[in-house]
Amino acid sequence: MSSWEQREQYLIDIAQQCLRGHKVFDLCRSHLVHPSQISRGTIYNHFPTDTDLLVAVATRARA
Repeated sequence: MSSWEQREQYLIDIAQQCLRGHKVFDLCRSHLVHPSQISRGTIYNHFPTDTDLLVAVATRARA
């Protein structure tokens, strides 16, 4: 697995942690900056839209 793929998987893990315990599926890319310690630009490169992030999290949850 490349470092790009590893970072993306890490960001999805962080996104799932951010959602844990919440009743509302309210998540955007900017929510990942502080807990992941990854720059906003890098996160936006991995997930060009908030929808891309949500799809990645939902897809991982189904697997």
